[in-house]
Amino acid sequence: MTNPSPVQAGTPRWRQRQPVLRPAEGRLSAGGLPGQPVPLPIQRRGLTPPRAGDAQPRRPRGAAMRGGLTAGALVLALLLAAGTAQAQTSAALLSNTGQSSAGGVGFSYDYAQKFHTGSKAFTLTHVDLEMRSTASPPPTYTVTIREGPSSNRPNDTSLATLTPPTSLPASFGPVRFTAPSGLTLTGNRWHFIVVDVSAGDDNTEWQTTGSRAKDAGNVRSPRTRFDFDGSGTILWRNQDNTGGWVIGERVAKVAIYGSVRDTTSPTLLGGTLRGNTVKLYFSEDLDTSATLDATKFIVTSTPDLGAVSSPTINSSEPNIVTLTLANTATTSQTATLGVGTSSGLRDPAGNALAALSSFALTNIGPSDPAAPTLSTAEFLGDTLMLTYN
Repeated sequence: MTNPSPVQAGTPRWRQRQPVLRPAEGRLSAGGLPGQPVPLPIQRRGLTPPRAGDAQPRRPRGAAMRGGLTAGALVLALLLAAGTAQAQTSAALLSNTGQSSAGGVGFSYDYAQKFHTGSKAFTLTHVDLEMRSTASPPPTYTVTIREGPSSNRPNDTSLATLTPPTSLPASFGPVRFTAPSGLTLTGNRWHFIVVDVSAGDDNTEWQTTGSRAKDAGNVRSPRTRFDFDGSGTILWRNQDNTGGWVIGERVAKVAIYGSVRDTTSPTLLGGTLRGNTVKLYFSEDLDTSATLDATKFIVTSTPDLGAVSSPTINSSEPNIVTLTLANTATTSQTATLGVGTSSGLRDPAGNALAALSSFALTNIGPSDPAAPTLSTAEFLGDTLMLTYN
């Protein structure tokens, strides 16, 4: 191979390229003329229409209140709290594609772009590399993720091979390489994106930047630090070489996508007691395939409400667990919940619920009352007045 000149022998040519840059509530509609059927509105739970002279909507007899919240409002608050704690989606953990370009490095060599993870593990979904190719035939290469014993050399064995696109663009642009499902990058380690070229030339290039800066918006928490670090420049070696990495002058343009690995156990946000039914609201969705052990759930109350049976995770709202009690609670009865270890409750990542003791349940009243019944419907001037029981 003829070494590039005039730079040090074996150094890649750095070419300067121009960068290419929930159900809706019913509403009472107009209508309902005398002699015609009167359309009935869907009522908000716990409220009835006002009567003449009422300043505010009235609460029906028997509606339960706890701590200033209706039963419905309490449940809604728990659901909203759970929703806020949910969901981790893939995001750019580290990128420098917004930095100024400094030319491409040709596929006459192998390359390894290093980066460093913080103390938390990450699930990698894909990487975007800025590349271009006008080569015919197209290059033959693989892109792998590797760990390394130091910042200057990746391991010879890879953690995973990324799935490449079917082709590369003629001008520089982001090219996606997809990680296999569940690929975890260990925290506090050097990692490398290695482009191993079997056949290629300078008609295929990986764009670089002279900056070691990260793009704005990247993860910056010390516990989740992704960084190019101070010496984060690209490494290179001759094609088909098994070692001999040399430190380059610039940083390859990459965007690394993934999410912080879930290592947090679900927590119990609240629980309600109504009749012989207990509902538990958790901070995240639970594993609906898990088998729950009813003997691990103990509800303590006076008089005794009996044993728990049929613990069930709600399939449509998997952050909710329903327990059935042997006896029915009165409207003023207080109760606490204990959950033993190995209850079976866990999130989809396998994080189990920790044992609980004396968790207070909120008694939200008797079993659901019957639906309201329309007593009268009359017109007062241009106002239709509906009276319920």
